[in-house]
Amino acid sequence: MNLHIGDQSIPPKDILGLFDLDAITMEKSTRDTLNKAQANGLLRDFCAGELPRSLVLAVDKAQQAWYYLAAPNTATLRKRMRVAL
Repeated sequence: MNLHIGDQSIPPKDILGLFDLDAITMEKSTRDTLNKAQANGLLRDFCAGELPRSLVLAVDKAQQAWYYLAAPNTATLRKRMRVAL
């Protein structure tokens, strides 16, 4: 069972981490990484107009890292992950 974040569905085996967006964006290096991912087309927003609360870091079959912004908080996403496993 996959983790659903908005219109995106991610297999649990592809997820590298779930991060609280407020906590991680305090660091300049994190903001730089997200800006670089956005410039390279690797950052996707699945918040449907809501405020992003979480960042999901995942890889695809080619081992390319993708950054997904999600509206649910990390606690909700972790609960969904437990159900998905």
